Amino acid sequence: MSTTAQRPWYRHFWVWFIIVLPFISIVGSLYFVYTAVVNRDDVVSGDWYQDGKSINEDFARVDVARELNMHANIILDDISGEVLVSMQGSKDVQWPASLKLNLYHVTQKVRDQTLNLTAVSPGEYRGQLAKAPVGFYTLDLSTSDWHMSKDINLPADGNIDLSAQ
Repeated sequence: MSTTAQRPWYRHFWVWFIIVLPFISIVGSLYFVYTAVVNRDDVVSGDWYQDGKSINEDFARVDVARELNMHANIILDDISGEVLVSMQGSKDVQWPASLKLNLYHVTQKVRDQTLNLTAVSPGEYRGQLAKAPVGFYTLDLSTSDWHMSKDINLPADGNIDLSAQ
């Protein structure tokens, strides 16, 4: 009678194969959880209800810009970061002492920039960016009374024309 020596369980291929598959799944799951926590999505607003209510106010400001026939020519210097804005509108427009230019990156909130433009002459404004924007942005030019915006891929070739839509 012959007896074959039985190998211990840890020497069998299929045992390790069955153990390794769930282990790989667990490690992969932990990696995706880590990635999700570290790279949080900043696009979703925490105060979405208030944001929804403020949309109506923005529409009223866009209507004011449309009634005043507002138009802006924006020059962004990629090297120096200087911003020049030339405004045109109907004759009864009172040009404010400053404008607010927001550059909102479409996906990364850390790349957003806010710039206060100061008047150098009636309808002409100047400001300085902290760093040159690169990528897809929403330009938002506004005062407390009116508002204009445009989606654009920066750096742009030439001037950027912005009008009340």
